[in-house]
Amino acid sequence: MKTPKETRLSEGRGQPKGMPLKGTMGSRTQSREILTSQLRWVNELATRDKRAQFTSLLHHVNVARLEQAFKRLKRNASAGADGETVASYEQGLQHKLENLCERIHTGRYRPQPVRRVYIPKADGSKRPLGIPHWRTSLSKQW
Repeated sequence: MKTPKETRLSEGRGQPKGMPLKGTMGSRTQSREILTSQLRWVNELATRDKRAQFTSLLHHVNVARLEQAFKRLKRNASAGADGETVASYEQGLQHKLENLCERIHTGRYRPQPVRRVYIPKADGSKRPLGIPHWRTSLSKQW
């Protein structure tokens, strides 16, 4: 099986635009590097034992963690399926996160389905891509 780099080279493609050189700081994807010790433990257990079942993780969800997750979003990312950008969602962020946390803990939070599109690949197959509709799921009830 070819690595992604070998595939790019064999297809005549170079380094993707904006991608940092190997060994430099920066990442194209969201990272799990910033985890509290409690969440790191949960992550390690889930990685070690694929059959592990967690009966309650809700106590890990709070406004501070939601804000931390929001701050890790890439600021220049494309808008969601609803047109909401990170910058526009940031207006009134604290109130939105408090409301979201309260809805999560009372069972009123219902995420919107992810819009699925398929991107054609060079070999004729298609790659699935999920486009979140996060404005309606996060901003509902303002």
